[in-house]
Amino acid sequence: MIPKCGRYVRWHWAHKRRIGCDPWHESETAWHVMWKDCFPEQWQETVHVDGRTGERHIADVKADSGLVVEIQHSPIAASEMRTREDFYGNMIWIVDARDLHGWFSLGTFFDLATCDPMSYHFQWLSRSTLLKRWSEARKPVFFDTLIQSSLTRHVKTPSGEHLLWRLFEFDPDDGLGFIAPVR
Repeated sequence: MIPKCGRYVRWHWAHKRRIGCDPWHESETAWHVMWKDCFPEQWQETVHVDGRTGERHIADVKADSGLVVEIQHSPIAASEMRTREDFYGNMIWIVDARDLHGWFSLGTFFDLATCDPMSYHFQWLSRSTLLKRWSEARKPVFFDTLIQSSLTRHVKTPSGEHLLWRLFEFDPDDGLGFIAPVR
């Protein structure tokens, strides 16, 4: 912080200018930090530079294999989603869906999909645009609901085990989709 003690403006503290700061940077919630801490420290906040353009961004997590994990708490525009996916290439999304308590229960679940006994077809009946927005992603999307879902009655998990839901397919026009739990 630096002091601002001007003659005409009220005295205050200002943040130092961040050189080369990432325009994609957002403030981090405790949830965001919790997810980053699931990965080795040397993978967190990794600078990623485009060799052709010199464009620079800081990935939430970048594994030694090159896989980038973008941890997303706040809503994101489809154009921003595509820009990040194009920039990082090999990546996945982890999306905070905790505020939608029971959001899966708003849909009608059909029987287990025949191709995988741990996958589910569903119909989404909610007005929430969460699934519609994330169905536009071209990279894998995982929802973190902290197991607060009616679907968990079908999924056996030890008490306190964290569970993500992978969105495989969703048609916003008819509300039909395909998801699977991931431990």
